[in-house]
Amino acid sequence: MPEHLPSLLPDRDSSLALLQAALDLRATAMCLFDASDRLVCWNTTYTRYFPEEVDMLAPGVPYEATLRRFYETNLPPDELPLLEHHVAAGLHRHRTQCEPYVYQRRDGHWLKAEIIRGPDGSSLKLWTDVTTENRVGSQWPDLKDSFAGNDSAFALYAADGRCVSANKRYLQLVPGLGDDPSQLQGDYAQHIRYLAGQVVEAGEQEQLLALLERANFNIERVEVLTLKRRDGRWLELEQRPTQSGGLIAFWRDVTDQIEAQERAVTLQQRLSDAIENLAEGVALFDRDDRLVMCNSRFRDLNQPIADLIRPGAFWADLLRAGSQRGQFLNVDPTEAENWVIQQRLQRQRAGRVLDVSFASGQWLRCTDRRTREGGTISVRSDITDLKQREAELARQAAMMSAISYAATRLISKADFATAVEELLGRLGTAAQVSRVMVSQIVSDEEGEQYWTPRFEWCANGVESFMDTPVYQQGKLSAADPDWQKWVQQQQVGGLIRIETAQLNGTLRQHYEHRGVVAALSAPILVGSHWWGSVALDDCQNAREWSEVESEVLKTTATLLAAILQRNGVESELVRQREALHQAEKLSALGTL
Repeated sequence: MPEHLPSLLPDRDSSLALLQAALDLRATAMCLFDASDRLVCWNTTYTRYFPEEVDMLAPGVPYEATLRRFYETNLPPDELPLLEHHVAAGLHRHRTQCEPYVYQRRDGHWLKAEIIRGPDGSSLKLWTDVTTENRVGSQWPDLKDSFAGNDSAFALYAADGRCVSANKRYLQLVPGLGDDPSQLQGDYAQHIRYLAGQVVEAGEQEQLLALLERANFNIERVEVLTLKRRDGRWLELEQRPTQSGGLIAFWRDVTDQIEAQERAVTLQQRLSDAIENLAEGVALFDRDDRLVMCNSRFRDLNQPIADLIRPGAFWADLLRAGSQRGQFLNVDPTEAENWVIQQRLQRQRAGRVLDVSFASGQWLRCTDRRTREGGTISVRSDITDLKQREAELARQAAMMSAISYAATRLISKADFATAVEELLGRLGTAAQVSRVMVSQIVSDEEGEQYWTPRFEWCANGVESFMDTPVYQQGKLSAADPDWQKWVQQQQVGGLIRIETAQLNGTLRQHYEHRGVVAALSAPILVGSHWWGSVALDDCQNAREWSEVESEVLKTTATLLAAILQRNGVESELVRQREALHQAEKLSALGTL
C-alpha cells in the first residue's frame, strides 16, 4: 500500500462510496479523518469491528471521542481509573504512527492497524483482523514481524516467563538478549532485573522490581508504569495479559510527552499566577457556560455568591443566585428568571461590555469575550471610583449651572424672592443635600443677635424650618465659645464646615435639634455688614464637603450679597427721590 495518497478527501461522493465498498470486500475497516482529526466517513466493516461506537458515528466527531468510547467499553473495570492515560497514549500513537502495528482486543481478536497520511493533514486509518493468521503458538514469529515497525519496544513472554519474541527496538533496549531474534536469551525476571540495574534510575528500581513479587507469572489486567532512565529520558511500560497465560510488554519512549506535560503544567501555573495577581476579576467558562477557573479577585468582587463560585458551576446559576440574594441593584428577586434570560441573550453578543451597579453601591465593568473553543472569558473591573468621580463631575456641573441660571435671573431684576427660591431648589438638587437655607441676622432693642430663616428649599421628607414656629428665630449665644467662634468666622467672611458629632455645648444642641448631621455655611456680607448666611444641610450623612461645593456656596453668598446691596442702593435712591420730591412740594407751598 502506498505511503501517501495525493489527497485522502475525495472530491465526489461516488469516489468515496467506491473506497468504502472496496475495503468492505476485503473485510478491512476504515475511517477517514480530516486535518483536525475529525471524522469524515467510515465503512460497514468498521461498525462490525467497533459496534460500541455505532450510535456516535457522525461527520465531525473528534477521533478522541471515538477512542474514549472504545476504551470505556473494552477496558476491564479495574482499568477504568486509567482511562485518561489510555486515551492520551492512544492519541499519541495516532499522531505519531508511521508503521502498522498489531494489538489484541478484550474479546481475544488480533487487529492490525495501519495509517496513510495525506499531504493536506488528513489520515486514513485501516484495521484488519489477523487473528487466524497469528494464533498463539507456532505463529509468534509472524506476530513479531507485525510489530517490527512499531515505535514501541516489544517483547512477548510465554506463561513460564520465557521470552518468545521481541522486536529490534527491544533488543536495543536489553542488549543482553543478543542481536539475533532467533537466539533470544533470558526470561522475564532476568530482563526486569537488567532494566532495573542498568537502564532506569536508582529511585525507579523499586517499583520495577515489584513486578517480580507476584506468586506466579500470570497477570489479570493491564499494568502501566512510567519510569525515568539514567540518561534522563522517560520510558513507559505497558504489560498486557495474553489468553495463553503469558504477557506482552511494550516499552515506549514518552520523553516528549512527559516534557510536553511538564511544560503545559509550568505554563498553566504561570498563567494561573499571572491571572491571580491581576487587579481585575477573571473567570473562564467553557462552551457550555460552566466555570473552568477563576482568580480570587473574581470571588472578592462577587461576595454574596462567593460560596457558589467553584469549577463546574453554570454562569446562569451564579447570576440567578446573585439576583435572589439581592446582589444586583433594581432586580426584583421574583423576576429573577426573566432577568437571567435577558442577560444570557446579551451575553451571546461578541465582546459585550456592560457597567453593572450593585446593591452595595459598587460598580463593576463586565467584559465578556468568546474564545476560539466557544467558551467565554469574563473580566470584572471595579469602576466604583470612576463612577463616583463621574457622578461628582455631573453634580458639580449641575451646581455651576444652578448658579449661572440664578445669576441671570437675579441680574435681570426678576422677582427677588422667586429667583432665590429657584436658586436654592436647583442648588440643593444638584448638591444632593437635605436642605438649603438663607437666614438673616437680626438684632433686638437690647443688641442681642438672632438668626431667622428667610428662604428655604427642602428635599422630600425633610422638615422645613420656615413652616415650624419653634425654628423661626434662634439666639446666637454669647456665652458659648463655640457659638462665638462660629459668629466670628462668619463676620470676617470665613466658610464654616460643621460635623455635628464633633461639636459641643449649645451649638451642638442647635444642630442636633434640627436633625442636621453635617452642614456647610457661607456668610452673606453686604459691604462690610454681616447680613446673614446661606447653608447646605445634610440630615443623613456625615459628609466631607468638596472644594467645588465650597466654592459654589461662596459664589452663591457673593451673588446674594451683590443683589441685596444693589436692591438696597436702589431702595435708597427711591427713598431719596421721594424725599426730594416731598421737599420740592413743600417748597412750592411755602412760595404760595
